[in-house]
Amino acid sequence: MAFILIVDANQAFATRASDVLTAAGHACGCVVSAEQAVALLRWRVPDLVLLDQAVPGADGGTLPHKLRRATGVADLPIILLTTGSTDS
Repeated sequence: MAFILIVDANQAFATRASDVLTAAGHACGCVVSAEQAVALLRWRVPDLVLLDQAVPGADGGTLPHKLRRATGVADLPIILLTTGSTDS
């Protein structure tokens, strides 16, 4: 079992992701901002972070570095997610 932190301002997405991961036997935590993510990481280091690129308080380009600094774990696994436009 892994502890997975979901960082996403879209509560519906975070809930769906958490439901799927919990059903697979993992523990999940969900936060909606960069500030909340950093605060939680100082308390508990997850095995994986699912990170929305557009989370409030930071952009996807800088937040992974900030999260790794907060934990002191240089190789903290982070998967960046986005809900890009499908306009063609």
